[in-house]
Amino acid sequence: MIKNNIIANSTYKGLLLETTSLNIIKDTSIINSKRGDLEVGALSPEHCNNELFNVTWTEGHPTEFYNHQVNLENVESHGLILCNADNSTLSNVTLVNDKTMNGLILLLTDNSVLSNVLIENTYDGLTMYNSNYNILKNITSQWNRYNGITFTESNYNKIIQSYVHHQNLGIEISGNSNIIENSHIFSNYAGIFVGEAVNTTIRGNYIYDAELEEGIYLGEETFSTRIYNNFLNNTLNVGFDEEIFGFWNINLNSGQNIIGGPFIGGNFWANPSGTGFSEACKDGNNDGICDQQYIVAENNIDYYPLTY
Repeated sequence: MIKNNIIANSTYKGLLLETTSLNIIKDTSIINSKRGDLEVGALSPEHCNNELFNVTWTEGHPTEFYNHQVNLENVESHGLILCNADNSTLSNVTLVNDKTMNGLILLLTDNSVLSNVLIENTYDGLTMYNSNYNILKNITSQWNRYNGITFTESNYNKIIQSYVHHQNLGIEISGNSNIIENSHIFSNYAGIFVGEAVNTTIRGNYIYDAELEEGIYLGEETFSTRIYNNFLNNTLNVGFDEEIFGFWNINLNSGQNIIGGPFIGGNFWANPSGTGFSEACKDGNNDGICDQQYIVAENNIDYYPLTY
């Protein structure tokens, strides 16, 4: 038990509960930690079996740690941690701090719905570890110090209709069968990083203005990534680790695409100078599909690149 303490001015984490259980922290303040006042690490549900009573963070913000199903609506918070909190619902939640605390952390939390969540000016915005089958809709993650949204060893999650911008890395994905769709990822140092992931789908997104690195990067141990119907406008749209390839289109079918054309197939390839492949290609039959395929890289081909 930790009781009646002040933990102040740590050069790393104020309090780290790393794969440990049955701890009780009571009547304690954790303040002015360089890398976050409180962090929890969990590899099994037992590691979520900790209790915190009257624990506050920097500036007197209460600790919000939940190890059970929770329904939060119309809440403003300094930071939230959900650990083994399956079937939770978060709606109209605002998370803002001074870039020393993570905004929202999900650990071993499945089948939850997060909607209309604003995460701003935190250390890492929204982070998932070993969490599956969650829906993230209308998430705005902006102006955070490092990552906007991170999935680590998390599977079958969806990011939908979200805005992720102005941080180091917009979205980082590892795990199986995660989806990013109908979202805006822009003005980050790098847009989307996919690594140690299988069957990731990236579709219907606007990915633009990556400031230093790629709009999309496919890292090592990445397989069967499907990337289509996206608007890409970056100095460097795509990067790869060696011998990594993705699928850059689906079979051509009728339907309004990301730029308003009549067919869904591949992606729209632009760059800030206005000379991207889709901006310059020929379209002899005016079907909104470039007459030539776009070679993204070796063994990476968009067979149906979009054009106006």
